[in-house]
Amino acid sequence: MIDNMSEETTTSIKHWDEFKNTITGYINLPGKRRDQLIFRGQSNSSWGLLSSLDRQLQSNITLKGRNREEVRISLLDAFKREILGLNVSADITEPIEWECYARHHGLPTRILDWTSSPYIAAFFALTGDLKLMGDSVAIWILDRAAFEESHVPVNTTDSRSTLLSEYIEIYDDLDLLRINPRAIEQKALFMVVKDAKIAIERRLFKYLSRILISAEDRELALADLYEMNISARNLYRDPESATTTAVWRVMKDSI
Repeated sequence: MIDNMSEETTTSIKHWDEFKNTITGYINLPGKRRDQLIFRGQSNSSWGLLSSLDRQLQSNITLKGRNREEVRISLLDAFKREILGLNVSADITEPIEWECYARHHGLPTRILDWTSSPYIAAFFALTGDLKLMGDSVAIWILDRAAFEESHVPVNTTDSRSTLLSEYIEIYDDLDLLRINPRAIEQKALFMVVKDAKIAIERRLFKYLSRILISAEDRELALADLYEMNISARNLYRDPESATTTAVWRVMKDSI
Protein backbone atom coordinates (compact mmCIF):
# COMPACT_ATOMS: atom_id res chain seq x y z
CA MET A 1 0.00 0.00 0.00
CA ILE A 2 1.20 3.53 -0.66
CA ASP A 3 0.35 6.82 0.96
CA ASN A 4 3.28 9.06 0.08
CA MET A 5 2.55 10.04 -3.53
CA SER A 6 1.79 13.77 -3.53
CA GLU A 7 -1.03 15.45 -5.40
CA GLU A 8 1.59 17.08 -7.60
CA THR A 9 2.72 13.70 -8.91
CA THR A 10 -0.70 12.06 -9.19
CA THR A 11 -3.36 12.81 -11.80
CA SER A 12 -6.82 11.32 -11.27
CA ILE A 13 -9.13 10.97 -14.25
CA LYS A 14 -12.59 9.48 -14.53
CA HIS A 15 -13.00 8.72 -18.22
CA TRP A 16 -10.86 6.82 -20.72
CA ASP A 17 -10.95 9.71 -23.19
CA GLU A 18 -9.30 11.90 -20.56
CA PHE A 19 -6.44 9.41 -20.36
CA LYS A 20 -6.01 9.48 -24.12
CA ASN A 21 -5.97 13.27 -24.07
CA THR A 22 -3.37 13.23 -21.31
CA ILE A 23 -1.20 10.80 -23.26
CA THR A 24 -1.39 12.99 -26.38
CA GLY A 25 1.21 15.23 -24.77
CA TYR A 26 3.53 12.24 -24.45
CA ILE A 27 2.95 11.11 -28.02
CA ASN A 28 3.80 14.58 -29.32
CA LEU A 29 7.16 14.69 -27.54
CA PRO A 30 10.34 14.46 -29.64
CA GLY A 31 11.30 10.81 -30.12
CA LYS A 32 14.43 10.97 -27.97
CA ARG A 33 12.55 12.49 -25.03
CA ARG A 34 9.62 10.09 -25.46
CA ASP A 35 12.01 7.14 -25.20
CA GLN A 36 13.11 8.38 -21.76
CA LEU A 37 9.67 7.79 -20.23
CA ILE A 38 8.58 4.29 -19.26
CA PHE A 39 5.28 2.98 -17.88
CA ARG A 40 3.88 0.30 -15.59
CA GLY A 41 0.21 -0.57 -15.18
CA GLN A 42 -1.24 -1.89 -11.91
CA SER A 43 -4.82 -2.97 -11.28
CA ASN A 44 -5.24 -1.26 -7.93
CA SER A 45 -4.15 2.32 -7.31
CA SER A 46 -3.47 1.57 -3.62
CA TRP A 47 -0.64 -0.82 -4.48
CA GLY A 48 2.94 0.28 -4.29
CA LEU A 49 5.75 -0.82 -6.57
CA LEU A 50 6.78 -4.20 -5.24
CA SER A 51 8.60 -7.05 -6.94
CA SER A 52 7.13 -10.54 -6.77
CA LEU A 53 10.05 -11.62 -4.55
CA ASP A 54 9.42 -8.84 -2.05
CA ARG A 55 5.68 -9.52 -2.13
CA GLN A 56 6.40 -13.14 -1.14
CA LEU A 57 8.81 -12.06 1.59
CA GLN A 58 6.08 -9.85 3.05
CA SER A 59 3.14 -12.23 2.77
CA ASN A 60 4.54 -15.78 2.98
CA ILE A 61 4.78 -16.84 6.63
CA THR A 62 7.59 -19.32 5.92
CA LEU A 63 9.72 -16.59 4.28
CA LYS A 64 9.15 -13.72 6.69
CA GLY A 65 12.40 -12.64 8.31
CA ARG A 66 14.54 -14.56 5.82
CA ASN A 67 17.48 -12.86 4.14
CA ARG A 68 16.29 -11.47 0.80
CA GLU A 69 19.39 -12.37 -1.19
CA GLU A 70 19.55 -15.89 0.23
CA VAL A 71 15.91 -16.50 -0.70
CA ARG A 72 16.46 -15.08 -4.19
CA ILE A 73 19.45 -17.33 -4.86
CA SER A 74 17.72 -20.39 -3.36
CA LEU A 75 14.69 -19.88 -5.60
CA LEU A 76 16.82 -19.41 -8.70
CA ASP A 77 19.00 -22.45 -7.93
CA ALA A 78 15.90 -24.59 -7.32
CA PHE A 79 14.43 -23.38 -10.61
CA LYS A 80 17.60 -24.33 -12.51
CA ARG A 81 17.53 -27.82 -10.98
CA GLU A 82 13.87 -28.39 -11.75
CA ILE A 83 14.14 -27.45 -15.43
CA LEU A 84 17.02 -29.85 -16.13
CA GLY A 85 16.02 -32.07 -19.04
CA LEU A 86 13.31 -29.68 -20.22
CA ASN A 87 13.38 -27.72 -23.45
CA VAL A 88 15.46 -24.76 -22.28
CA SER A 89 17.67 -22.59 -24.46
CA ALA A 90 21.36 -23.35 -23.93
CA ASP A 91 22.10 -19.69 -24.65
CA ILE A 92 21.10 -18.60 -21.14
CA THR A 93 24.35 -17.99 -19.30
CA GLU A 94 24.35 -14.63 -17.52
CA PRO A 95 22.72 -14.31 -14.06
CA ILE A 96 20.36 -11.55 -15.22
CA GLU A 97 19.31 -13.73 -18.17
CA TRP A 98 18.43 -16.57 -15.81
CA GLU A 99 16.47 -14.23 -13.56
CA CYS A 100 14.50 -12.78 -16.48
CA TYR A 101 13.82 -16.26 -17.86
CA ALA A 102 12.65 -17.51 -14.45
CA ARG A 103 10.49 -14.38 -14.01
CA HIS A 104 8.89 -15.13 -17.38
CA HIS A 105 7.86 -18.55 -16.06
CA GLY A 106 6.45 -17.26 -12.77
CA LEU A 107 9.35 -17.51 -10.31
CA PRO A 108 9.35 -14.74 -7.67
CA THR A 109 12.25 -12.42 -8.55
CA ARG A 110 13.55 -8.89 -7.94
CA ILE A 111 12.25 -7.85 -11.36
CA LEU A 112 9.41 -5.44 -12.12
CA ASP A 113 8.15 -5.32 -15.71
CA TRP A 114 7.80 -1.91 -17.38
CA THR A 115 6.92 -0.94 -20.95
CA SER A 116 7.70 1.92 -23.29
CA SER A 117 3.99 2.12 -24.26
CA PRO A 118 1.43 3.90 -22.04
CA TYR A 119 -1.36 2.01 -23.80
CA ILE A 120 0.19 -1.40 -23.11
CA ALA A 121 0.62 -0.35 -19.48
CA ALA A 122 -3.09 0.57 -19.41
CA PHE A 123 -4.00 -2.84 -20.87
CA PHE A 124 -2.13 -4.66 -18.10
CA ALA A 125 -3.75 -2.46 -15.45
CA LEU A 126 -7.25 -3.06 -16.82
CA THR A 127 -6.91 -6.83 -17.32
CA GLY A 128 -5.70 -7.76 -13.86
CA ASP A 129 -7.63 -9.96 -11.43
CA LEU A 130 -11.09 -8.36 -11.15
CA LYS A 131 -11.35 -9.51 -7.52
CA LEU A 132 -8.32 -7.40 -6.65
CA MET A 133 -9.02 -4.45 -8.94
CA GLY A 134 -9.67 -1.22 -7.11
CA ASP A 135 -12.04 1.62 -7.93
CA SER A 136 -9.19 3.01 -9.99
CA VAL A 137 -6.16 1.52 -11.71
CA ALA A 138 -2.73 3.14 -11.84
CA ILE A 139 -0.33 3.91 -14.67
CA TRP A 140 3.08 4.64 -13.20
CA ILE A 141 5.45 6.83 -15.22
CA LEU A 142 9.20 6.94 -14.64
CA ASP A 143 11.48 9.58 -16.11
CA ARG A 144 14.34 7.27 -16.89
CA ALA A 145 16.80 10.00 -17.95
CA ALA A 146 16.61 11.86 -14.62
CA PHE A 147 16.69 8.59 -12.66
CA GLU A 148 19.83 7.20 -14.31
CA GLU A 149 21.82 10.38 -13.73
CA SER A 150 20.90 10.73 -10.06
CA HIS A 151 22.90 10.22 -6.90
CA VAL A 152 21.45 9.44 -3.49
CA PRO A 153 22.98 9.38 0.02
CA VAL A 154 24.60 6.11 1.03
CA ASN A 155 22.60 6.39 4.27
CA THR A 156 21.11 9.07 6.49
CA THR A 157 24.30 9.61 8.52
CA ASP A 158 26.84 9.51 5.69
CA SER A 159 27.77 12.50 3.53
CA ARG A 160 28.82 10.27 0.64
CA SER A 161 26.47 9.48 -2.24
CA THR A 162 26.16 6.76 -4.86
CA LEU A 163 24.36 6.36 -8.15
CA LEU A 164 20.71 5.44 -7.71
CA SER A 165 21.31 2.63 -10.21
CA GLU A 166 23.33 0.88 -7.50
CA TYR A 167 19.98 0.14 -5.85
CA ILE A 168 17.65 -0.05 -8.84
CA GLU A 169 18.72 -0.84 -12.39
CA ILE A 170 16.79 -0.89 -15.66
CA TYR A 171 17.59 -3.33 -18.47
CA ASP A 172 16.40 -3.04 -22.05
CA ASP A 173 19.05 -5.30 -23.53
CA LEU A 174 17.96 -7.03 -26.73
CA ASP A 175 19.64 -10.23 -25.49
CA LEU A 176 17.13 -10.30 -22.62
CA LEU A 177 14.24 -9.85 -25.05
CA ARG A 178 15.27 -12.90 -27.05
CA ILE A 179 14.88 -15.01 -23.90
CA ASN A 180 11.27 -13.87 -23.61
CA PRO A 181 9.90 -13.26 -27.14
CA ARG A 182 6.58 -11.92 -25.83
CA ALA A 183 8.55 -9.08 -24.21
CA ILE A 184 9.18 -7.72 -27.70
CA GLU A 185 5.43 -7.38 -28.31
CA GLN A 186 5.02 -5.86 -24.86
CA LYS A 187 7.78 -3.29 -25.53
CA ALA A 188 9.18 -4.45 -22.22
CA LEU A 189 11.93 -3.17 -19.99
CA PHE A 190 13.04 -4.83 -16.77
CA MET A 191 13.62 -3.04 -13.48
CA VAL A 192 15.86 -5.01 -11.13
CA VAL A 193 15.40 -3.97 -7.50
CA LYS A 194 18.78 -4.76 -5.97
CA ASP A 195 18.01 -3.28 -2.56
CA ALA A 196 14.47 -3.20 -1.17
CA LYS A 197 15.21 -1.73 2.26
CA ILE A 198 13.54 1.48 1.09
CA ALA A 199 10.31 1.29 -0.93
CA ILE A 200 10.77 1.88 -4.65
CA GLU A 201 8.34 4.81 -4.76
CA ARG A 202 10.25 6.48 -1.91
CA ARG A 203 13.60 6.05 -3.65
CA LEU A 204 12.22 7.27 -6.97
CA PHE A 205 9.65 9.85 -5.86
CA LYS A 206 11.45 12.68 -7.70
CA TYR A 207 11.23 10.80 -10.99
CA LEU A 208 7.84 9.07 -10.65
CA SER A 209 4.31 10.18 -11.41
CA ARG A 210 0.99 8.35 -11.66
CA ILE A 211 -2.20 8.56 -13.64
CA LEU A 212 -5.20 7.02 -11.88
CA ILE A 213 -8.01 5.88 -14.16
CA SER A 214 -11.48 5.06 -12.86
CA ALA A 215 -12.28 1.37 -13.39
CA GLU A 216 -15.81 2.37 -14.42
CA ASP A 217 -14.61 2.86 -18.01
CA ARG A 218 -12.89 -0.53 -18.15
CA GLU A 219 -15.00 -2.08 -20.91
CA LEU A 220 -14.81 1.03 -23.10
CA ALA A 221 -11.06 1.28 -22.59
CA LEU A 222 -10.48 -2.39 -23.45
CA ALA A 223 -12.62 -2.10 -26.58
CA ASP A 224 -10.47 0.83 -27.67
CA LEU A 225 -7.23 -1.01 -26.88
CA TYR A 226 -8.39 -4.07 -28.81
CA GLU A 227 -9.00 -1.83 -31.81
CA MET A 228 -5.35 -0.75 -31.47
CA ASN A 229 -4.42 -4.48 -31.62
CA ILE A 230 -3.39 -4.38 -27.98
CA SER A 231 -4.89 -7.66 -26.79
CA ALA A 232 -3.94 -10.71 -24.75
CA ARG A 233 -3.44 -12.66 -27.99
CA ASN A 234 -0.97 -10.13 -29.40
CA LEU A 235 0.91 -9.43 -26.16
CA TYR A 236 1.30 -13.04 -24.96
CA ARG A 237 1.16 -14.91 -28.29
CA ASP A 238 0.04 -18.33 -27.07
CA PRO A 239 -3.16 -20.42 -27.43
CA GLU A 240 -4.38 -19.55 -23.92
CA SER A 241 -4.23 -15.82 -24.57
CA ALA A 242 -5.88 -16.32 -27.96
CA THR A 243 -8.72 -18.03 -26.06
CA THR A 244 -8.95 -15.09 -23.65
CA THR A 245 -9.16 -12.67 -26.57
CA ALA A 246 -11.77 -14.74 -28.42
CA VAL A 247 -14.00 -15.03 -25.35
CA TRP A 248 -13.72 -11.29 -24.65
CA ARG A 249 -14.70 -10.38 -28.22
CA VAL A 250 -17.75 -12.67 -28.21
CA MET A 251 -18.90 -11.58 -24.76
CA LYS A 252 -18.48 -7.91 -25.69
CA ASP A 253 -20.56 -8.33 -28.83
CA SER A 254 -23.28 -10.09 -26.80
CA ILE A 255 -23.79 -7.15 -24.44
